[in-house]
Amino acid sequence: MKINNWKHKLSQLLDENQTDEIINNFVLKHQLDFNKFEANFEKLRKTEKSIANFWGVNKSASTPSMDYFNPGRIAPAFPLWFYATYPDVMQWFHKYQKKIMRSNNYNEEKMSLEMAKLFNIDTSDKTITKNEIFDKNGQYFPSMLENLIESYIKMVKKDFETSL
Repeated sequence: MKINNWKHKLSQLLDENQTDEIINNFVLKHQLDFNKFEANFEKLRKTEKSIANFWGVNKSASTPSMDYFNPGRIAPAFPLWFYATYPDVMQWFHKYQKKIMRSNNYNEEKMSLEMAKLFNIDTSDKTITKNEIFDKNGQYFPSMLENLIESYIKMVKKDFETSL
């Protein structure tokens, strides 16, 4: 596994502590392929810059779920490194969210409760604040993302597209 490549790329996006946390709790734990991540990440970066570039960029190099994403499907609460690392999880999450919305007649409160379960958030605990879920940039903390991954593993039971 190319840990130095991961460290170099992630250190451009995160601080040192976060880089180590992502490598230990995500990359090593799930045995992820740096080349797949990098192809996915480059596709996302090009997507951010130009919608026109999105449709033909790195189609063969990126993983299959990357074709699902366009600028309108990139939720700002999730860091780009997470989209690039777990595009299949994100595609599942987006589709699951739509399914829950439809099955609850677009009731946002019911959908929020269902989504909280995926992140293992105890909605009965009234002391939980946004600061325990989201960082200063409004993105999920890595621990929340780990919970989402665990939900994916339990519910979908597939290997990750970016696995070695």
